[in-house]
Amino acid sequence: MAQERYSYALCRIIYDNPQTISKWYLNILGLILYVLGIICVMYPEECYFFLRKWQYKNGELSTLGRLWQQIGGGIIAATGIFIMGGMAMFLV
Repeated sequence: MAQERYSYALCRIIYDNPQTISKWYLNILGLILYVLGIICVMYPEECYFFLRKWQYKNGELSTLGRLWQQIGGGIIAATGIFIMGGMAMFLV
């Protein structure tokens, strides 16, 4: 090994490289998406009828609708984790 190899954290200390993996606003956006996704997974009926409850007398979500609401919430939560992890910067 002719060249010395340093880890990412060590290079930041040695060379004073302030570059980060993602921007600060992407972490906030990812956190918001993650929280909304978890809420949709845990409370699918409340999320579905959040602004539509006034349209129905006895609004009830079917089991298939509940499943799709939970799947959508899982996808939103996974997107939030993807953004917070800095992977969205690779798409730019």
